[in-house]
Amino acid sequence: KCISDNGKNNIASAYYKAGNFIKSEEIALEILTRLKDENSICNINNKLFALTRIFWIKNNQRKFDEAFNYLNQKINLLDNYPQKNERHFRAKINTQINLALLKNNLGFHQEAIALLKEVMNTYPSIKDFPENTNDNNNNNIIVANKASAYNILGESYFALNSINNNDKYLDSTLNNYEKAFLEAEKFIPKHQNSLSFYHLRIANVLIKRKQYKKALKLVNTFDLVKKSQDYYFLKSLIFKNLKRGDSSLYYSYKFLNFNNTSPNTEKNKIVVYNILANLYNNNYKIDSAFRYSKLALGMLEKLN
Repeated sequence: KCISDNGKNNIASAYYKAGNFIKSEEIALEILTRLKDENSICNINNKLFALTRIFWIKNNQRKFDEAFNYLNQKINLLDNYPQKNERHFRAKINTQINLALLKNNLGFHQEAIALLKEVMNTYPSIKDFPENTNDNNNNNIIVANKASAYNILGESYFALNSINNNDKYLDSTLNNYEKAFLEAEKFIPKHQNSLSFYHLRIANVLIKRKQYKKALKLVNTFDLVKKSQDYYFLKSLIFKNLKRGDSSLYYSYKFLNFNNTSPNTEKNKIVVYNILANLYNNNYKIDSAFRYSKLALGMLEKLN
């Protein structure tokens, strides 16, 4: 039965990755309800898996209070975990990284940075887990956690720059993005998309520094057949600043038609709605300009 629940967790994960949050949450909640009083190690691991899945769903829906509630349940489970082994340690580290992500999403960037620095200072390297030396799956989990932590650190510094307009924060952003990329290069087998996503992150910094042509050149190196939503967003923003309205319009709609839900997506929609409002206003299409201005204001109200 426990192995069957693990399979259901994997199905919930697949629904999540396909964007079907409703079905994913339904399966995860069913597992949590049924295993409420089941506390074997296998069942606890399944509950941790289900709680992690719902945390990510709520985070991407910007329901941060609910996300924190499920993360807190996970922390409580880990505090009473029957085996203080390497798996338990990795899970506790992961919850700290997730907590930092929540803090960053809520605007507590300094708190997120302090927490992540504490995590990275205590995070051992792969060689400190000798039992995992030849275990690619466990090695990849460690690599993924460290890369994620560095990327969140980068995003936190990037957000601080937006608030304080201090270029030193952008230097810290680039430094942590590079560390994340170098960690991602340790995946076995190597992840084919890591360089492209690293370039998109650097492009964000170049745009902030108004180096639009340099940013465009970097974004154009994105070599996946299926482009990401961030790719379309950056193209729209770059072309807007390069005064190439038709191209900006094209990529704005490519962004809006992309099926994705995340806190970053929701914030970027405000930018794209404003780009469209300005483009239509410049072309004297007042009705369309008004429509997208209203959508931008509506999204701001929703996020606030």
